[in-house]
Amino acid sequence: MVTDEEKGSIGVHYIKGISELASLIASDTDHTTAVYKRFDKLATRDLLYYECELLELEALQNQYDREDALDARRPDNADDLQQRIRTNARDWASFKHQAAKETKANDKNDERWKKRMDLAMEIRSTLKEYREALVLNSTLLTLRAPSKQTLTTLSNCFHQQLASAATPASQPTTLPTLSGASSTLYPLPDISASQQPTDLISLSPQMHTDPLTCFLKIYCSWLFRPRRVSTSTLPSFSPSLSSSPSGSVSHLTISPITHLSPPQLGTYSLPLLSFTASLITTLLASILLFLPIYVLYSTPGSRPGMKLGFIALFTMLFAGTIPLVTTARRAEVFAASAAYAAVLVVFVSGDLGDG
Repeated sequence: MVTDEEKGSIGVHYIKGISELASLIASDTDHTTAVYKRFDKLATRDLLYYECELLELEALQNQYDREDALDARRPDNADDLQQRIRTNARDWASFKHQAAKETKANDKNDERWKKRMDLAMEIRSTLKEYREALVLNSTLLTLRAPSKQTLTTLSNCFHQQLASAATPASQPTTLPTLSGASSTLYPLPDISASQQPTDLISLSPQMHTDPLTCFLKIYCSWLFRPRRVSTSTLPSFSPSLSSSPSGSVSHLTISPITHLSPPQLGTYSLPLLSFTASLITTLLASILLFLPIYVLYSTPGSRPGMKLGFIALFTMLFAGTIPLVTTARRAEVFAASAAYAAVLVVFVSGDLGDG
């Protein structure tokens, strides 16, 4: 805590640990830092346990079915038992009534239908949990992995670089935000790509970002840093020199809770970045439309081969630019390139193309 004696308020800093890490993850407005482990090994083991448990229950169910089939045909059994077996095998209400009757009687020597009912209910609950686990795992497997930039940022913030007294300053050691087994929550910043965990997922909605926006976000994000970084506030009581006669606190002050961002963490304005990418895309589209028109207009009509060469050149430039500044698929690139080439051909075949 930091005390401001002049204003009579107390500023609160988060202690290094889970609260600081949670503050870092929640501070991202587009939620790209919402990266969590999927625990593939544990989830797979849990599903295998469910399968083994269900197989055991299925084996016991088959055993009960064989016993009922034998008892229903055994001549030395009473007709009442044979009739009850056939009835309970076909009528759920009768089966449920007989199991409830044995449960109420609490006779350990006569629990035939109670055991079968308990088994049916155990299969129902276990099978439901197993299917829910399958659906949840299937949903998690569809979530994308975090981007390299996001994972590097989280790793740098999670593993703070500290210069150790026992080693030279050029060889810093890392201090994870969490201790114990939780110290491996995020990989080390300098770990190779082949050793990175594969069960990290991002909960943020997948955005189909074009390569231009990705380039600006990774290499030019410093151009889009906001001028002012807002800090969250929380009301806190401040000991006042003048208190009410009843002894209660006389006023309430608002003291900021600051989140000390590590030097590796930078923020940028996503709307400004998107606007810049859109502006660049518009300029490129205008240039690729008017530049070939000017070049073809300036080319003498006596040199048709040169005009066809310019058409092919600008069409290839246009086709190569579309995937860089848009998220168009291959079929859409082919369609746009064909339309672009058709416009240039129509221009050359018209009177305006006779330079």
